[in-house]
Amino acid sequence: MAAAVDYARRLLSDRRGRDAAFLDIDHGEPAWDLLLDLFVSESEGVQVCVSSACIAACVPTSTALRHIDRLVTAGHVHREEDAMDRRRVFIHLSDTMRDRLASYLRSRASRQRGEPSPSLHFNLDAKHQ
Repeated sequence: MAAAVDYARRLLSDRRGRDAAFLDIDHGEPAWDLLLDLFVSESEGVQVCVSSACIAACVPTSTALRHIDRLVTAGHVHREEDAMDRRRVFIHLSDTMRDRLASYLRSRASRQRGEPSPSLHFNLDAKHQ
């Protein structure tokens, strides 16, 4: 039971850290899944079309589209028409969001390895004060 409780604490801490790093994003899991999928796909040199992004979000298409619209409106994601097939639209991360995600994910990866993370500091207990 102690291992499960420790793991739950880490999960809560990770979510609080994510919330602190991305205050300007609705943290519904579909939005987070979209951002992570775009981050991974772009790092692998893969363009993501809107329909593929909707599938990756693992929610109904209308829900995924709503989250994409919010991310676009906030400037975190950009839409780009496919020059070869005008029926298809690609989405990609803004440069700022890509940098923010990279910094956040490096910080979390370092933390999981037990390394200090000087680049990001969060007051994880701020919600409980």
